[in-house]
Amino acid sequence: MTSIFDKLSPSARMQARVELAKKKGKDKGQRPLSSLPDPVDWIEANFYIPETGEPMKLYPSQAIPLREALRVGEDGLFVYSTVCWSAIKKSAKSSIAAAVGLWWAFNNPWSSIKVVANDLKQAASRSYEYMTRAIKLHPEWSQTCKVNKYTIELPNNSRVEAIPQDPEGEAGGGDDFVLYTEVWGWKHARAEKMWTESTLSPLKYGRSMRWAESYAGRVGESPILESLHEQGVKEGKLINEEYEYYRNGRMFCLWQTRPHLPWQTVEYYDQERALLSPEEFDRVHSNKWAMSTMKFVPDVWWENCYRNYERTTEIVVALDAAVSGDCFAMVGVSRHIVYDDDYQIVEDITRVEFVRVWEPEGEGKIRYTNPHDVNDRSTPEGEIRWLCDNWLITQVAYDEYQLHSLCNRLNEERISDFVVFPQGKQRAVADKQLYDDIRGGRIWHKGDGELTEHVHNADRKEEGDNKLRLVKRKGSLKIDACVALSMANYAIRNM
Repeated sequence: MTSIFDKLSPSARMQARVELAKKKGKDKGQRPLSSLPDPVDWIEANFYIPETGEPMKLYPSQAIPLREALRVGEDGLFVYSTVCWSAIKKSAKSSIAAAVGLWWAFNNPWSSIKVVANDLKQAASRSYEYMTRAIKLHPEWSQTCKVNKYTIELPNNSRVEAIPQDPEGEAGGGDDFVLYTEVWGWKHARAEKMWTESTLSPLKYGRSMRWAESYAGRVGESPILESLHEQGVKEGKLINEEYEYYRNGRMFCLWQTRPHLPWQTVEYYDQERALLSPEEFDRVHSNKWAMSTMKFVPDVWWENCYRNYERTTEIVVALDAAVSGDCFAMVGVSRHIVYDDDYQIVEDITRVEFVRVWEPEGEGKIRYTNPHDVNDRSTPEGEIRWLCDNWLITQVAYDEYQLHSLCNRLNEERISDFVVFPQGKQRAVADKQLYDDIRGGRIWHKGDGELTEHVHNADRKEEGDNKLRLVKRKGSLKIDACVALSMANYAIRNM
């Protein structure tokens, strides 16, 4: 059915919708937006934080952009309908989002406020948690508001709800204020659908808003945030250079890349540089996009780990599983610890003692064993048996996926202690530990050519929470010896 709007030009259609929104607001007796309290003044009077037990004080880098983001135009409507609030870590993004959500709820009766995250647990943390905290700390609100695990009910009939991504359930929700948290982590099709389904109702044009808070993500992995950045920063107009915010039509985009707050000190950033990879440091502390995969370690880091040392016979061996068309790697490492006079560790080194790599033969498969001679050193089984006869092997860590049969059989013979090395979270922790140990010079090697090649071939994919994964830069490059080193290093440091 054709509506009257369809017969109008785009500009006339937009103006008609504006007038309709104004009329509906008047008909319902809604409070004129121009009469809303200044958001900065209101937050500084009402939004309590536990750090001080008093309302939060906003700095210019927060207050000036905030007033612009919530500005009411001459037509009596909000100037912006979409706000992307992106700033470096420890800039109080979540607190500000929470404060704006409560400002909206308390000053617009019967409002519906949603806090959306990847899952229900995440939705109930961060911004929603800060809302509940502020209410509990407020001398009056703590008595008049009903706070539950996932909902807040205000005496003016406004309601705040923390929800997970549920695009089917949220279709046509008609909310007044929707807050999306940590949008850099919204990666999957379900997240994109949720963003689409929670779009604002045309009946609330100029009186509703979407607010996305986050710092930068990884290229190709944060489609919603990338789109906001593209529209807001790349295609938008810079309207404040000092505090780095932009405008593109009805979209406001804050994208701060510099520290502005007193606690963002040189000492703090020096500490963070020692803990994070350079790319991850730039992502969270400079709000710069990171590549989804990056070179595992700079070549110079690996070169700086070269040493000439005497052989040690007590080692841990790791085996990286081989599949058709791939190669098979075996790496043995020892651990070298030096103590001072007070028995404090001054040096803790993993030393590479042994490397062997097998390439596929014939039909693209590796021959694990020689059925006519189990001691044939041209096969992995023969080499393992030789190592166990000539070295003190305290553990053999292996990837169960391809090596279960071989290693289980050797373990039953009790030639050594064969231990399955899980390839899920434990591998991600191990890969991060190898990265840190190479960076800190705690891995020593003698320049083995195949191991060096595999280290140089490897990329890393950050997985957050102090984890990363070794990945191939491209399918034809081999990284198996680097993976085996990661497993061996983790195993010997956690025995």
